[in-house]
Amino acid sequence: MTSGEVDCLADSGTTHTILRDQKYFINFTPKVTSVTTISGPSTLIEGFGKAQFALSNGTPMTISEALYSPRSSRTLLSFKDIRENEYHVETAHENGVDYLYMTSTKYGQKRILEKLRCLSSGLYVTTIHLVENNLIIRRAPIDESTYMLWHDRLGHPGRNTMLRTMNASHGHPLGGKNFVINPKSPCQACSIGKTNLKPIHVKPTKLVSKFLERIQDGHKFVYCPQEMQHFPNS
Repeated sequence: MTSGEVDCLADSGTTHTILRDQKYFINFTPKVTSVTTISGPSTLIEGFGKAQFALSNGTPMTISEALYSPRSSRTLLSFKDIRENEYHVETAHENGVDYLYMTSTKYGQKRILEKLRCLSSGLYVTTIHLVENNLIIRRAPIDESTYMLWHDRLGHPGRNTMLRTMNASHGHPLGGKNFVINPKSPCQACSIGKTNLKPIHVKPTKLVSKFLERIQDGHKFVYCPQEMQHFPNS
């Protein structure tokens, strides 16, 4: 574990992600409240809010409502928040060690994003750290005017190309998956381009070279494979 990383347990029993450091919160509301633990109710929560952090392999996580508990003994990551970030989990056994894989599926292909090691207690552990500014993905909805603006700037790509650009953009207004497109208002330039026919370039029927013009002053020759025939000038 490097500097700035904190151990975090993936817990299927907790309903909320519990963080012990306030630096992960984007929006924070201080409020002392109680939570129910195995030993009973306890006033461990001192606030809540929206949080962002990255896992050990750099996978970004956005928690809509995380709990702040500086007196908690462990940092917990809720399975519910993993699913809200559109990630999936599955158990695996690799080289004699049990892991919890965190995966994502895009364009029909599954990718393993994180491998959470299994502890002797049966819980799966990972590390979290602050997200760098260039890794934050904007999730705000994109209206039609913004979509059409970048559709024009990118050279009028098709819808599938625009979707791939949005999903692959980091720190860009197109980043994220939420956008608004009105199918009743297509791109006018694309519509005109699809109806226009490509120009037909007509090849010239007669090509008169300077070489042929020069030999017209003398005798006309017709070259045959067997012989050369001479015709007097008419």
